[in-house]
Amino acid sequence: MIKSKQIGYKAKQRNSRSRKRKNVLLFSTEGNNKTETLYLRNLNSDRYVVRFCKGNYTNPLGMVNTLIREYEDLDLNQNDGDLAYCLVDSDINKQKETEIFKALRKAKKNHIQLIISNPCFEIWYLCHFVYSTAQYNSNDEVIQKIKEYIPNYSKNLDSVYELISNKTYQAIQNAEKLEIFNLENKREKYKQEFSPSTDVYKIFKEIGFLENE
Repeated sequence: MIKSKQIGYKAKQRNSRSRKRKNVLLFSTEGNNKTETLYLRNLNSDRYVVRFCKGNYTNPLGMVNTLIREYEDLDLNQNDGDLAYCLVDSDINKQKETEIFKALRKAKKNHIQLIISNPCFEIWYLCHFVYSTAQYNSNDEVIQKIKEYIPNYSKNLDSVYELISNKTYQAIQNAEKLEIFNLENKREKYKQEFSPSTDVYKIFKEIGFLENE
């Protein structure tokens, strides 16, 4: 059981001069879904090493709890530049909306970022090609739309990052515009109505992608 005290990003006493390793990007993704891991592993760089939490949790709160435990087990530290993200798809599922808000409260207490895509992660891929506020009735509809731009797309396609990485700046802009659109239309963040949207752009901004543009 997770202890009630804050156990996320704790300030640890350590000699910063002795720290030589790269900063860690620790991700918690849903179940056995390879979509996010195949894409995010490409964020390995001279500055960051990417790690993924073990386990096959699909409920948001379980994912957050796993992320907190592994962050501590790896002796990571926010003050040193280590970052942790929990990636969740809303899946057009009212029950999951309730679970997301529970996970959000736990994540905030532990300074973990919940990265929500509504309805699914592929909205982030679409943002590389187009800004569109079109509504989707299922994740499959989003995937069919992606195939207009990546005809051979599947959730196990391991070359997506290479195919679209030159459009990341555009994706960040479009994802931010979607967020503004939803807010201007009085839609509540993290609820099913906040769609289409994706928070994935926040990862790229936090790791300094725009600084290199």
